[in-house]
Amino acid sequence: MAIQFVGANTDTVNNNGFLDIDLTSLTGGIGSSALEGDIVVFAGTRAFFNEAFTVTGYTQLSDGSQSSSHEIRMGVLYKIMGSTPDTSVVNISPESNQAGIALVFRGVDVDTPIDATTTTDEGGRVSSSTQPAITTVTDGAFVLAFLGFGNNSSSTISSPPTGYSGLTSEKSTVGSRHAIGAGCYKEVSTAGTESPSQYQSFSGYNNDSNWLASTVALRPGPVSPVNTSNFLAFMQ
Repeated sequence: MAIQFVGANTDTVNNNGFLDIDLTSLTGGIGSSALEGDIVVFAGTRAFFNEAFTVTGYTQLSDGSQSSSHEIRMGVLYKIMGSTPDTSVVNISPESNQAGIALVFRGVDVDTPIDATTTTDEGGRVSSSTQPAITTVTDGAFVLAFLGFGNNSSSTISSPPTGYSGLTSEKSTVGSRHAIGAGCYKEVSTAGTESPSQYQSFSGYNNDSNWLASTVALRPGPVSPVNTSNFLAFMQ
């Protein structure tokens, strides 16, 4: 079964509070809501490093922080939707200066949705980022590239790594603290090493920027066996 991008949504918190991302108004994909069996991948970025992102019912894929200069923390978590799909993603670790994104996909293997161990990279007080490579196991896996960074300038991301689609980004600004998070995806037809390029058209990098990157691989669901009984009966 091929994986499909259902859609994405975002939320931001400037003052102390909870991220609350609506899963019934998704955009950019084949649907507007998460359904049973879909996977929701949440990535949260905040301009403070002291507390990890936590979402009830979600499994953590990565959690990283940078404490030098402009603090930053990013977490990536996922959940398979049950018979009553969630209508929102709410992190239960309130904080100010948070940016959250949620990407929703259909057609993943609900028993083993993660195709390979999530990879991470990070950098502090640098002017560019690096997206870590990942080695997929299954043909047709979807690779997701997430980036979070914090600095003291007004930063934007206008295009994803080369060959990636569904760019989704969000930013939170409180005074001189800026936190921005971004995510996108790509289908990797043949299993093997995928090395995403860095995010393109990236403004606002400077030597005070701290960044965190995670690369995730989603496994496609098994192909349903072909039912030939009706065809054979028709041919008789």
